[in-house]
Amino acid sequence: MFACLYAPQRGLAFRSGDGVPRPARVTDRLVRLAREYSPRIEVHGDNLVVLDTAGLTTMFGDDRELGESLRRSAAEARLYVRIAIASTRTAGQLVVQERSGLTVIAPGEEAKTLAPLSLDTLKALDREQAQESSTRTRQGTSAASAPPAVSAFALLSIVRRWGLRTLGDLARLPAPELFERLGAGGLALQRFAQGEDEAPLVPASAEEWFESSLAIEWPVEGLEPLSFVLGRVLDPLCTRLERAGVGAAVLHVHLKLVTKELYTRTLQLPMSIKDPKVLRTLILLDLESHPPAAGIDQVTVRVDQVPARTQQFSLLEQVQPSPEKMSVLMARLTALVGEERCGSPGVLDSHGADRVEMRAFAPADSSSNPLRARSQPRSASWKTKRTKSDTVRETAIEGDWRRLGACPGASPLRPMLRRYRAPVAARVTVEHGRPVRVTAPRVIGGAVRQAAGPWRESGEWWQDADHEPSADSAPTTPGAWDRDEWDVSLADGGVYRIFLDRQTDRWFVDAMVD
Repeated sequence: MFACLYAPQRGLAFRSGDGVPRPARVTDRLVRLAREYSPRIEVHGDNLVVLDTAGLTTMFGDDRELGESLRRSAAEARLYVRIAIASTRTAGQLVVQERSGLTVIAPGEEAKTLAPLSLDTLKALDREQAQESSTRTRQGTSAASAPPAVSAFALLSIVRRWGLRTLGDLARLPAPELFERLGAGGLALQRFAQGEDEAPLVPASAEEWFESSLAIEWPVEGLEPLSFVLGRVLDPLCTRLERAGVGAAVLHVHLKLVTKELYTRTLQLPMSIKDPKVLRTLILLDLESHPPAAGIDQVTVRVDQVPARTQQFSLLEQVQPSPEKMSVLMARLTALVGEERCGSPGVLDSHGADRVEMRAFAPADSSSNPLRARSQPRSASWKTKRTKSDTVRETAIEGDWRRLGACPGASPLRPMLRRYRAPVAARVTVEHGRPVRVTAPRVIGGAVRQAAGPWRESGEWWQDADHEPSADSAPTTPGAWDRDEWDVSLADGGVYRIFLDRQTDRWFVDAMVD
């Protein structure tokens, strides 16, 4: 059995104290009323809620006594509602459109009860399904998932021209002839007129807000007393997260200052966490780097929840640090060196070989599939971006290794290019357009025995036209670059890659070959 709670738009439930219609408030109040009786509810539009009454008769009596209890609860909540209880949702939704008060339809009496109702009553189902279709569109659901009966209500005008006026007239038509003339849409209209459901009830998920607040009698001006306040705020909040089986993905910390200002900090967590001690430490470390400007009168913490993280340990891998400890470690490092210098390096979508950026640290979770994780080579995570020029240079250099003196004798090993994270400034002597001597403090120094190049590279000039590199160091941040690269073999036996930054007319040692 199902109970339909309908709040007509002409009722006082759609009016607030200032007389402005507020249908959203009525929807929330109807949902709250329905959840007091059953967790399985379905919301239709702004003023209709259907709840599954299975098992409620043992608590409230028969269907009529249950309906009377719903009416009393609605009156206490100052809601003017119509209530219909039936064995199908369609019958209840159609009846509450025309009948006030409480209506109880016995099982098997749906078609008889709906027979005297006007055909225009079906327009209510059309409006509800149109609202559900727009909701699916906003949520990104494809139109193919909509029920096929959505277009059936466009046939009402045809049925009305046949001289039919009530749902009983439509229900008594022979189904084969109706299908020949109107197709599947006509049969769907007839099933609605008989009170049959097209689909089962789809319960709406309960949207629970995880927020905790605490007003402080005396202003707090230090991190140590604030830690005790955060403990009182986070302990009950994490208890609710534990009971709901979710964890915190984003923390929103709102601090009301003595200056009546609201100081807000948002923490993006790398994984789902529900440990109050870890969350408190993360908030304190963030406030240590970004302290508020005045004392704190009130603390509010709101959580964006995600499903709780489940960890499956493996017998085939070494024990990894716990995510909670890693989160605290990253927060401490961020407080020491800054947000821009802590995280995981990521390669930018650029042709520049040294174009990287710092991203949030988010380690891959390989515990869910340890066999596949172990099957991957250890060097897979250390692959670097290769450009077309790198491939061309390696092809040219491999044939010249013996000539450059880098690899005496036959060797099947490929040369490795080890880049300096920050290119080293060097002094290079050039004769006839070719380098003849390279000197870099604390790195290399000597005459050039062999040289291959130059390879000219440039890029990003169309984006960073105003970028001016520093004269003291090579440009290591994303921006325009223009340089000539050389691979040189020095008298000390080493092979290096050097380049001339054409923007500053200075030389740098970019990498060494071994």
